[in-house]
Amino acid sequence: MGREILLVLPNQLFEAVFTHPDKTIILIEHPAYFRDTAHDVLYHKQKLIMHRASMQAFYERLEAKGMRCCYVDYHLACKKTLRRLFEAAPAVYIYDPVDQARTRELEQLSVETDTPLQVIESPNFLTERHVFTSFFHNKKRYFMADFYAFQRRRLDIMMVGVNPEGGRYSFDTENRRKLPAGYTVPKPLVFEQDARILAAMAYVEAHFPDHPGQAETFNHPVTREQALALLDYFMRHQLNDFGPYQDALSTSHDSVFHSKLSAPLNIGLLSPREIVDAVLEAPVVLSSKEGFIRQIVGWREFMRAMYVLKGDWMRKQNYLHHNRPLHRGFYGEGVGVEALDLVIEKIHRTAYAHHIERLMVLGNFMLLVRTDPDAIHRFFMTMFIDAYDWVMVPNIYGMSQFASGPLLTTKPYFSGAHYLSKMGYDPAGEWMSLWNALFYLFLRDHKAVIAANPRLKVLLQHLNRHDDAAMRRFEQIAAPWLTT
Repeated sequence: MGREILLVLPNQLFEAVFTHPDKTIILIEHPAYFRDTAHDVLYHKQKLIMHRASMQAFYERLEAKGMRCCYVDYHLACKKTLRRLFEAAPAVYIYDPVDQARTRELEQLSVETDTPLQVIESPNFLTERHVFTSFFHNKKRYFMADFYAFQRRRLDIMMVGVNPEGGRYSFDTENRRKLPAGYTVPKPLVFEQDARILAAMAYVEAHFPDHPGQAETFNHPVTREQALALLDYFMRHQLNDFGPYQDALSTSHDSVFHSKLSAPLNIGLLSPREIVDAVLEAPVVLSSKEGFIRQIVGWREFMRAMYVLKGDWMRKQNYLHHNRPLHRGFYGEGVGVEALDLVIEKIHRTAYAHHIERLMVLGNFMLLVRTDPDAIHRFFMTMFIDAYDWVMVPNIYGMSQFASGPLLTTKPYFSGAHYLSKMGYDPAGEWMSLWNALFYLFLRDHKAVIAANPRLKVLLQHLNRHDDAAMRRFEQIAAPWLTT
């Protein structure tokens, strides 16, 4: 009988793996993370470079520690290989993949091979399953604000006794400023494209040449040391201004004051606890400290909980009955709408955009043109370096596209062009006329949903200012996006 094995997926490069010297560690380039043909997802080349380089670096660390380990390349990582691994081991261990398809696949192999499968709680989160399952038990709707306050109390983070530091849990209302003209924004931290990165680039170009995205502009951490360096850089140069300007849009700065820690965090190079500890120790303004803590302790944990509890249900919903195809130009060529093409070019070049660009630029427009939520989920899974099913299902179906209705957000997130201009985009472009036309047609066509929502029905006053002639003009402007 062979040794027990610990399977390590591309997004499970946890320090906790080193606590299993009694097992054979199997790092596997599982196809679901490299070329998911089952769901027609051809990942951005930079995501594949990150996975290949980070897994190779992690494997080198395991070998240096004298641990028994094996690396399975993509072209060998088929179901037959997984089956052989199960058949050869007395037991298979894996950290919770937080991926419903992977869990089902591994459970099926366990049954078929009569090999015990032990799923270990993931160290990539702060909240064990039983905690959020108990918290949301018997709730018909799920509110992040309630969960976030619970998390702050439970973890004793930014609390003074039983009260939140500063007298309230959220300072979000103070964190919506436009970036002032000429405001100093630090340059991004640049990582050397060393031999490991160059080898990963060559590997990706050889095996995945038809995938979207630029490879040569890769600049993301792939080692534990690089991830810690990025965390330190954010603490020293960006965190203090993160709060006020986290919603700001910029045509000059790729990430403004955003950390870009989501990618190394989501593959396990950093833990949420060490990020939280670093933020708590940082000498920065309270609104910035709380704003970033809310992303890690609140929103990220909430997304994982929603995925586990309601993910299978959410991905089958289409509350607004949107079914239009996604314009192919979103995958890199552009769509001819300036505000969108700015973000599309950046994603093609960096595999990244910050949360307002995702929600209020891309997601907003996709909602206004009535795009099929499944196509939007596929796009975000394809093009973003930090995207995994557990975070994209609730973000797309639950929030951005309101496909699951008022389950975890009280309203759909959409706006006219004025919001984008207010937050930093040039208001002089032709894109504004198109955006506003789509906005008013959306209000008209979804009037029942809007009128039923206390937070949105005021928008109908704006709609009522436009007569039939104006609405016909809006229809003409929007026709290429709604009728072709």
